[in-house]
Parts: sequence; structure tokens; C-alpha cells
Amino acid sequence: MIPYTYLLKHIPTNKYYYGVRFSKKCKPEDFWKTYFTSSTKIKGLIKKYGKKSFIFQIRKIFKSNRQ
Repeated sequence: MIPYTYLLKHIPTNKYYYGVRFSKKCKPEDFWKTYFTSSTKIKGLIKKYGKKSFIFQIRKIFKSNRQ
């Protein structure tokens, strides 16, 4: 497990979403490839506009979920 935080920007609306991922199998390199987000709002925007309407940045990587 490699917990991390990320920042998403939805280009058409110029809105941002800051998220965190911590699960037993999470890895930052999986973000936006196999894991997108748990946010229902973001999932709706992906469905409406597509994944390419976002830019993202991994903001912080943690050594454990106790940091």
C-alpha cells in the first residue's frame, strides 16, 4: 500500500477536486489508469465529458496510512 493525495482539474468547468487514496492495493502509478476516483460527482463528469477533460497531479505520497 502506497497512500497518496491527488488534485484533479476539470478543464471545461475550471473546477478542482482534491482526493486521497488509501487501500491495501493502491499505488500512485495506477491513478487515472485503473483507478479514477470514488467521487460520484467526478464519475458523472467523466461520463459526460470523458477522462481527457481532466488533468491531474499526484500531490503527496505517504510511506504508510499512519503518517
